[in-house]
Amino acid sequence: MEKSKPMNDSAPIASFIPGYGETVRLIIRDSILEECAELQALNEASDYIEKWVGWKTPKDYIEKALKEGNLPPGGKRENFAMKTICLRDSIEKIGVIELYHGYPLEDLLCIGWLFIHPSKQGLGYAKEAAAYLIAEARAAGYRGIRLGVHLKNWPALRFWQKIGFDKIIKFIGDETHSAESNATVILEQQICCDR
Repeated sequence: MEKSKPMNDSAPIASFIPGYGETVRLIIRDSILEECAELQALNEASDYIEKWVGWKTPKDYIEKALKEGNLPPGGKRENFAMKTICLRDSIEKIGVIELYHGYPLEDLLCIGWLFIHPSKQGLGYAKEAAAYLIAEARAAGYRGIRLGVHLKNWPALRFWQKIGFDKIIKFIGDETHSAESNATVILEQQICCDR
C-alpha cells in the first residue's frame, strides 16, 4: 500500500483550489448548474477521442457530475470540483477541469479531466490552465498532482509529459495490447518537496 509522508503541521492542506482565479488570458472558476447545457456541449466536443479511450460523453454527464460529483472509489462529493475555463477578454467558455482533492492520498490533488474545445486547442490555453492549477495546488500545500491518461491518447500523453508529469505511478487496464484493449497510465508531478 502506498504511504505518504506525514503532513507538516506548519503547512497543512489549507483548502481546495479557489472557486475563482485568473491567469493572463483565462478565468478559471467553479462551474454552476445554470451552464449545464454549454458545458455538456463543450464536453461532447471531446468525443473524437472515443477511438483512443473507448467511451463517449454520456448525455447527462455534466448535470450528474455537478450534482453528485465524478468520484473515485470511496470518494466524497465535497472533495470534487468542476471548473469552467473562460477567455478573460470575451468570457467565452472554452474548457472544463475536474478535480478531486485528496485522492488517493490526502496531500495529492487529482486532475480527473482537463479539456479545451478543439477550436481553441494548440493556442497554449491548456498549458496556462495547468500552470494555474499547479501554482494553486502548491499554495494550498499539496505535495503533488496526479492524473490518468489513456495510453492511446498520444496528444494528452505528450502534453502532460511536456509540462512535467513524468513520474509513472502505475498502469490500470488491459494487460495485453489489441485494437480493442484500453489502459491508463497514472502520472504524477511532485510540486512540494518538504512533505
